[in-house]
Amino acid sequence: MLGRKVRHPSYGVGTIVGVEGDDEDRRVSVSFPGRGTKKFIERYAQLEQA
Repeated sequence: MLGRKVRHPSYGVGTIVGVEGDDEDRRVSVSFPGRGTKKFIERYAQLEQA
């Protein structure tokens, strides 16, 4: 999962740089060029594989 490119509806395309927790509580950190790193709860993040 680390290093995977994902697309977010507001931030655009970014790269997964961190994963914490597991299953329903898994949180991912995504680095977006020019926008910094954002943390999301995976099940709510609306991330699509890019």
